[in-house]
Amino acid sequence: MAKKSRKKAAAKAAKTAKSVTKKKAAKRSTKKSARKPAAVTTKSRKAAAPKKSTAAAPKKPAAKKPAPKKAIARKPPPESLLHKIESDFTAVADTLTDAEQLHQKLDPGVSREPE
Repeated sequence: MAKKSRKKAAAKAAKTAKSVTKKKAAKRSTKKSARKPAAVTTKSRKAAAPKKSTAAAPKKPAAKKPAPKKAIARKPPPESLLHKIESDFTAVADTLTDAEQLHQKLDPGVSREPE
């Protein structure tokens, strides 16, 4: 932000320096013309011609982006025999473990070790 304001100040200073030199040049030219008497003529000002407005260029339609491609739903590969056996075995093992834990909760007095 400070950099921007410094640039503006520098640009403004450059403009004022140019205008001062123009004024000095204008004074020099008026001094020369003051030495030579010239016929004073008055110019009549003409009315400013109305500005012609240019027609705005027609806006181009925004380029359409291509529609995103839909993901194709793929079927998962068929489950192999090994995976089927493994899932069945884990299901049986889980069932037996749950049954044993339930039995221990219901009848805690019986120990699992033989005497």
